[in-house]
Amino acid sequence: MSTGSPILDLLNDLLKGCGVEDRKIELFGILRDIAREMAEGNVTEEEIMKDLRDLAGAIAVFRQRAGLSTNIDKVVELLLNALRQERAAMSLEAVRRRITARRRARREEGRRVGLF
Repeated sequence: MSTGSPILDLLNDLLKGCGVEDRKIELFGILRDIAREMAEGNVTEEEIMKDLRDLAGAIAVFRQRAGLSTNIDKVVELLLNALRQERAAMSLEAVRRRITARRRARREEGRRVGLF
């Protein structure tokens, strides 16, 4: 079942049966923040690779505790693909925010000019 978030779909798949719902929520928040930063152009894929490896390592530990085998390199690849998909959707949102900010700034500029 799809949640509409590639990141959450992946985490649900990777951590199914591991009993780490609270950690899954934490991981989701971290990964969404990374995707947002990527969408806004504040961070590159190369810059996040160490973080992704650390997160993949944590996921591997949770899976191993549940008796599931895990290839960390594969998890990094899956996480990166999910981030790319999420970033695509967030890029549209980021463009919308920039346009709105520019409009707001122009409106404010017009108000300031009109006061004098």
